[in-house]
Amino acid sequence: MAFLNDSLNGSFVTKSEDLEKFNGIINKFVIPSLMMIIGVPSNLLIITYFIRIHCRRLRKMSSYHLLLINLAVADLLTCLGVAVMFYEWSKPSWGLGMFGCRIISPFSTLVSPMASCWLLVLLSYARYRDITQPFAVKLTKMKYTFFCLLIWLLSSASGIFLYHFIRLITLSDGTFICGMIFQGEEELYGRLFYIVIDSIIPITLMVNLYHGIRRSIKSNTPSSNDFPLSEASRQRNKTALKTLRNLIAVYMITICPGRLYNLFHMLIWAVDEELVKNHWFSNLYFFFFAYHYLNNAINIFVYAKLMEDFRRFLLNCFTCGRLKQKPTLGENCSTIT
Repeated sequence: MAFLNDSLNGSFVTKSEDLEKFNGIINKFVIPSLMMIIGVPSNLLIITYFIRIHCRRLRKMSSYHLLLINLAVADLLTCLGVAVMFYEWSKPSWGLGMFGCRIISPFSTLVSPMASCWLLVLLSYARYRDITQPFAVKLTKMKYTFFCLLIWLLSSASGIFLYHFIRLITLSDGTFICGMIFQGEEELYGRLFYIVIDSIIPITLMVNLYHGIRRSIKSNTPSSNDFPLSEASRQRNKTALKTLRNLIAVYMITICPGRLYNLFHMLIWAVDEELVKNHWFSNLYFFFFAYHYLNNAINIFVYAKLMEDFRRFLLNCFTCGRLKQKPTLGENCSTIT
């Protein structure tokens, strides 16, 4: 039997050697590898692509592309931080000190993922406004920049909430463990808060905005416009809708199972606290905790599927420029949807 920190409730419990090995493989190899091999390079490519196509006039970058870059930056920070954090959690002793435990850990696992979530909501609203109200007064890029900064500020505030519960614990053998210490019903309220703020509310908003765009495209009658759209405009709107739909789908597929399990875990915990320390419950906890970070690593596949110019950019990168291609958007300084 091994003596481990139980991240579910901050207490120390005994777990089997098999469970310790399983969690060690997930934390030390699987998650860091996925984040560093897929997540970090893919988000760097997304950022590079959207900056490259506006290389000659960054000031005229569209608000839509600005939001996509912010989303990729949030995902990049998440992937980098999660890779480091999972590797550290798998080690016998925490090696990043107090700063890594109380600052880097909550930023990587909470602040940047929550910013990514709400940036996707803002992106949904931007597309909703542009497609359903094409002749309304447009929000300037400066306003969208302000909203992005506000999202980062509020996400950081939620991280401060978690900061008070994270402790660097010294064990009797001199090793360190970074864990959360809750008292009473603090864990229950904390989990409910984060389920509502990063799942229920944003998913509800994103789905409603998506269906509003879909209805507008189907009717071909924007709410503030009585003139029919051109064929080119309809095609751009359909592409934007598909991109948004797939981004939302990826978010829901990766986030919802873990949040549903959290609710189930809280119900079981209310009935029998000892049962949640069962090996199966611990395995599921680690699996879903790791699984939901895939949301921050695989958006590149959405862009590659729907954006021809982005596919060409990727092919050009992986063939070291040997691929013959048409003039890029960076060369003619045009934009895409």
